[in-house]
Amino acid sequence: MFAITPGTAEAWRKRRKGPAYALVGNRVLYPRQSVREFMERQIRGGESTLGAALL
Repeated sequence: MFAITPGTAEAWRKRRKGPAYALVGNRVLYPRQSVREFMERQIRGGESTLGAALL
């Protein structure tokens, strides 16, 4: 769904920039809805249907 490196995800968490997440033990989990909402907020310009195509 979202191709980023684990290092990027960690940096986003530390800066509170990325999608909402949950800590379960020592694992970081991202609810699908949080990732979808984050991706929708990143869309800039272009066709209005682009966001729907990404999801």
